[in-house]
Amino acid sequence: MARSKRKSVEQRRKLIAQYNSRQREGETPNTAAKRRESNRVGMKRHRAQESEETTEKRRASNRVGMKRHRAQESEETTEKRRASNRVGMKRHRAQESEETTEKRRASSRVGMKRHRAQESEETTEKRRASNRVGMKRHRAQESEESTAKRRAADKSHKKRHRAQESEESTAKRRAADKSHKKRHRAQESAATTAKRRAADKSHKKRHRAQESAATTAKRRAADKSHKKRHRAQESAATTAKRQALNRVGMKRQREQETAETTAKRRKTARTIMNRCRRKKQSEEATIDKQSHRFYRDFQQQLRWCH
Repeated sequence: MARSKRKSVEQRRKLIAQYNSRQREGETPNTAAKRRESNRVGMKRHRAQESEETTEKRRASNRVGMKRHRAQESEETTEKRRASNRVGMKRHRAQESEETTEKRRASSRVGMKRHRAQESEETTEKRRASNRVGMKRHRAQESEESTAKRRAADKSHKKRHRAQESEESTAKRRAADKSHKKRHRAQESAATTAKRRAADKSHKKRHRAQESAATTAKRRAADKSHKKRHRAQESAATTAKRQALNRVGMKRQREQETAETTAKRRKTARTIMNRCRRKKQSEEATIDKQSHRFYRDFQQQLRWCH
């Protein structure tokens, strides 16, 4: 009974689709636009009247149908559908108000959070891998101007997001970042490590060349403070390891440097040493002056006493 009913429903849908297809063959673009607008109005009115239970059933049925339909379509059709969706979405979002945009984004965040909370670990891994591939492909195709805009928007978003987070969230995020970085670097090849370090150096150099004198002073002070705190917490074994690594790194660096770089380094070292020596001499001279002044006053007081 249920089977025959389902069969008759399928037949009816097929007949309706054939009728609609035949009807649409002869219509003009203007008539098609009118029909679509009329359909949208009718659908909107119809959905406004339906109960919550009916809405849920309809959405579930739509999801099943869409899943079945997409499983049957060819790769070419999939690409066309996605391209069409992107164009439609872009046009639709260009027309919406700021309030609607905010509502949509908030709703998307809630839906995404709920959806991700329900997915399995395997699905999460697949989604992340797919996202990485898609992002890589997308960034390879974008122009320099788009790249600059995206990076500026990312910075702005990160800054705003971090300004709003609590201390607890900040601590959790930093711990997660450290863990991720450690895991990621443990998996990378020697060639990738060398490339990453070279890119980091280049970025640091460019960034420091653009910063102001005040920012440089602040950064150096913060670095000193961080280094001091970090070293105060490390064990004797870690200190020994760090010093040994520093010696090895310094030796390797000096082997690779040119005569000109060596001369510059030595000159800088002499400048720093002379500055420290002058500072020490100035401090000693100040102490001597203070001692001499104290002795002179003491002698004066003795003479007055006699």
